[in-house]
Amino acid sequence: MKENRDFLIQVRVTYKEKKQLKNAAKKCHLTLSEYLRKVGLNAPISDFPTEDYREIVTQLKDLKDSIYSEDRDYLEWKAGGICDLMKRLYAQRVVKKTLGNDENLGD
Repeated sequence: MKENRDFLIQVRVTYKEKKQLKNAAKKCHLTLSEYLRKVGLNAPISDFPTEDYREIVTQLKDLKDSIYSEDRDYLEWKAGGICDLMKRLYAQRVVKKTLGNDENLGD
């Protein structure tokens, strides 16, 4: 059961801070309220998927559509491409965490 959000908390920020907060929320595909709630409650926030991630999803859909194909070489090639993209995406996340960088790498 979803709880009602009956209470309003007002916070004063500068124009620049508001713009930064709205941009951060937009980047995560959250409303400003959702973003501030997550930040304030230390809930996990993930960036919107990178282009590599979206490409992996697209290729997985293609692979699913062709799973009944008799062309085993094609399926192996497609699976290999997906694995390569996943490795690249993982490497980006490792570098991002190592550098402590909040910006998406490779986008």
